[in-house]
Amino acid sequence: LAYPRARDPRGARARWRARGRARCSQDRARARRVAGSALESRMVLAVTTSVDLGDGVVVKLREERDNESVPLRTGCRVWSCARLLSSWLASPAIASTFVRDRDVLELGAGVGAVGLTCAALGASSVTMTDRDPATLSLSHANAQINGHYSGVSPCDVSVIALDWDDVSSYLSDETNGYGLIVAADALYLPEHCASLPRAVAAHVAPGGVVVIACGLRRAGLLEELVAQLRECGLGDDLDVDGNALALRRDEGDDDAAVATASEHAHDGEQIAAAGGYVLITARVGEDWTPPSALSREAVREAKRAKEEEEEEETREASDSEADPPAPLLKLIPPRAASFKRDRKSSFDAT
Repeated sequence: LAYPRARDPRGARARWRARGRARCSQDRARARRVAGSALESRMVLAVTTSVDLGDGVVVKLREERDNESVPLRTGCRVWSCARLLSSWLASPAIASTFVRDRDVLELGAGVGAVGLTCAALGASSVTMTDRDPATLSLSHANAQINGHYSGVSPCDVSVIALDWDDVSSYLSDETNGYGLIVAADALYLPEHCASLPRAVAAHVAPGGVVVIACGLRRAGLLEELVAQLRECGLGDDLDVDGNALALRRDEGDDDAAVATASEHAHDGEQIAAAGGYVLITARVGEDWTPPSALSREAVREAKRAKEEEEEEETREASDSEADPPAPLLKLIPPRAASFKRDRKSSFDAT
């Protein structure tokens, strides 16, 4: 008997499957090439560096670098501004006046260079904060490298997440403030001009000192930052010094800050073209109180509101998980169903 040939003979199907496998192999190979090129263009390099504070005091630091022309991981490495601020704090007169026996808070700590410098210079405690989990991990590792979790360190060092834009993440409801607040190279974006002063005002203790070092990269940001500091009540004893921090190029490339600035145009050439480095210092009186929107009570209220919001989200998630799942229907694609009907009718006809 002569049977009619099926509309989709086995040979055609086999060829279709072979073409599909070949296409998948080509796609996988293309994906591997793309991933390889992306890895090469965004290679991350782990580096161990140090900050020499003189008199045999050295702070060891682990950092991570990428090779982007505009770095994507700015907080994961030590920039020249942090080195300059660390050297300025290490001068005997400054260390004894600003650092020694004070509780220190570092905002935008990155790898913790300035905070660990304060710990090495005799601070009573150091709290390093940032919002990026990668930088917090590096700060924690660097604190451990420098022996602050060994149980014998005279300085109590901690690493805590803090977002300048999120009042509920502030620490001022749990402390009486910090005698010294430091921030290095924290002025990158216009929104930092308002959020950084708010974080400073919420955490500085009565009689405390604020030290902010900026590498200028954009015009107008410094003036806006100073204006916002004054608006937060920090302008009574505020000083802006454009000469306190500078690269000592006359000493050659052996200077660590000069070497760091020369490694990346984002750090060296851009800052030099925009105006160099600026040191901002501010003191508050013994009767200092933060603005009402940043008071201890306001921070506690923000934390309560966030906890309630998180609890509500948890309840909604648990309720959705408790709902019975919708019945699953086994559906046949229209083209497949049509093919089966056509094939069955051809054999029935035979």
